[in-house]
Amino acid sequence: MTGWPDTRRAARSARHADKGLWQGTGVTTVNRIGKIAPLGLALLLGGCVGSLLGGGKPDNLFRLETALDPPVQQASAPATRRGVIFLPIDFAAEARSDRILVSRGAETLYLKDARWVTPAPDMLAGLARTVFAAQASEILLTTPRQAAGVDYALQLSVDRFEAVYAPAAGKKDPPVVRVEGEARLFRMSDRTVVATRRFEADAPAQDNRVSAIVSAFSVATDQYLVQLVEWTRVRTQSSSPS
Repeated sequence: MTGWPDTRRAARSARHADKGLWQGTGVTTVNRIGKIAPLGLALLLGGCVGSLLGGGKPDNLFRLETALDPPVQQASAPATRRGVIFLPIDFAAEARSDRILVSRGAETLYLKDARWVTPAPDMLAGLARTVFAAQASEILLTTPRQAAGVDYALQLSVDRFEAVYAPAAGKKDPPVVRVEGEARLFRMSDRTVVATRRFEADAPAQDNRVSAIVSAFSVATDQYLVQLVEWTRVRTQSSSPS
């Protein structure tokens, strides 16, 4: 699909290239303003969570799970379903891989021995479809290849998808998972933005362990998507597509 307004932010200057960035015996973090800085193992993510990527054994894989009720099976679809093209999600560069991002202050790094089962944007997109089906059955999400007769397009720009440690956090203090990003609703007839809103969701991890942090990601993502779905449902009802 061509001709869309450029909704993608400039990629953050701190890109996590695999080659060279994580090599060496020390821990290397990426400063949010783009500088590379060495960091001692004990300074961040000590104790249960540990340091950055270690060698040897395969990483444990995790997926986001929704706690929302599954879609109700209906005898027939709603009489009128509003088609919405779900555009590819624009993710912050440091969070768009399958690594689980954490931060403290200006520094970011990845959980040791843990990855998402698929890249974060793909996983979030799949979960978004599940939540739309469960909570807004009158909306039919389509792909850009299924644009015929569709009135709207939805673009997400997620700029934070990470577990955040307080600057003074101790070794046993758990992080808070933060999901933030902007949604834009386009009118297909002229590809004009008809509505924009920023959503934020926080969920504290119950413990400073990988499993608890992943659970907090699921909770925060549910909160984020519930807001998004309700907003999309209301805006596609109230905005004239023509």
